[in-house]
Amino acid sequence: MPLIFIHGVNTRDTDPDYYISMAARRKQFEEIVAKNLRGRYPNFRVADDLYWGDLGVKFRWSLHSIPSTSMLQSLGPGALQLDSPALLQLISEVGGAAQGQAAPASGDVQELGSPAESHVLVQAVGQPPKDRKPGDIVRTIFAQEAARSDPAYPADSKAELDVAGLKAQGEQLILLFRAAEQVAKDVDSNPGLLALKANDEDLLTSVQSLVYTKYGELVSAPEEAVAPGDVQTLGRVEDAKAWAVTRLKGLMDGAKAVVAKVRDVPARATTLFTMQALREQISQRGLRFFGDVLVYLYQGYNGPIAKKVQQGILGAWKTASDSHEPLVVVTHSFGSIIFYDALTSGGLDGVEVKLWVSAGAQTSLFAEMALYRASNPNLPTAQQLVLGKPAQVEKWVNFYDAADILSYVHEPVFGTPAVTDVEVREGANLATAHGHYFLTDSFYQRVSAEMP
Repeated sequence: MPLIFIHGVNTRDTDPDYYISMAARRKQFEEIVAKNLRGRYPNFRVADDLYWGDLGVKFRWSLHSIPSTSMLQSLGPGALQLDSPALLQLISEVGGAAQGQAAPASGDVQELGSPAESHVLVQAVGQPPKDRKPGDIVRTIFAQEAARSDPAYPADSKAELDVAGLKAQGEQLILLFRAAEQVAKDVDSNPGLLALKANDEDLLTSVQSLVYTKYGELVSAPEEAVAPGDVQTLGRVEDAKAWAVTRLKGLMDGAKAVVAKVRDVPARATTLFTMQALREQISQRGLRFFGDVLVYLYQGYNGPIAKKVQQGILGAWKTASDSHEPLVVVTHSFGSIIFYDALTSGGLDGVEVKLWVSAGAQTSLFAEMALYRASNPNLPTAQQLVLGKPAQVEKWVNFYDAADILSYVHEPVFGTPAVTDVEVREGANLATAHGHYFLTDSFYQRVSAEMP
């Protein structure tokens, strides 16, 4: 120890995706952040997540209070769940750009036939829409896979989870994302890798091959020595490669299905994308999200969630003090609010945090609403007023993404240099941005670089 992570709402260790995302994130922290610190702190390692999801909202009647309606099941075509919103959005942008030309381009989405006949993806690489890069076609294909990193509402089944297997999937998944991003960067530098393909079918086949080759290089690379107490769960190289073949085939088949489906004007693709987002907002997942927030606010500073987080941080601080190592705290979403509340309310007096990294956080928003225990409701409303950072924190960096509707800038409220806002632009979309920070190498590299 001690790099410790505090998760946000809607996180349960009864969800299979919890272990997948935890293992993926921990592998990145270990290999990119902790490894770079061991020159100064030989025993520095990543702690287990500070988990508090078991104290979140519980639905006593299993949400049977939600009225059933057939309307929600008729918003779009069949199997809409398998569509990639990011890919639909990109196709819409390419089609819109084509409509603005003097003559319709061959890749216009209105002229799409079967995947083998279409060229819209090829066009998106050779002539990307405004503010897009050629490699964004790779990023959008993998955006649907990125959605898996966000916790999903658990199934009714109480079957015992294969935790070791799920963690192995997480480690494999993050390597697959590394491989995809490397391919995307290669395409950014050399669009001809994909733009010269005969059609979209050939392009997707090439993406699958390029990513698989990169993945094979990563998974076959010699593993670094791990810190005491850490366990590698990736498994045999042959098993990992077989997993990647299946996963990549599923992604490419999904992309082909999207290309084949979108035959109407781009506005319809955008409408379906919006419909899917609206449907998700009123799902069980969204209810558990807001339920956790309400439970914390109802319980207050002395509630079980607050106490569990405080005790976890105090334990990490003791470990850091005993070993003369820095304490690094990374918080996601509402976890940032819980941590800030503890820092400013006396629960963590004496603790010294070398670096606090918040991502997708609403810390500043809750300060504006004066919802912390230490908030002064009588403070004047003035943009010149800033709150500063908590005294226990030496350095605070906040990551936000404009595509993440749950992330907020912090500098206007807390001031600079009290906190540094870092804008993230890694190709995430509305559906994936909130958890996408932890799927990109650049996030961990920036965290490593910010260590005082």
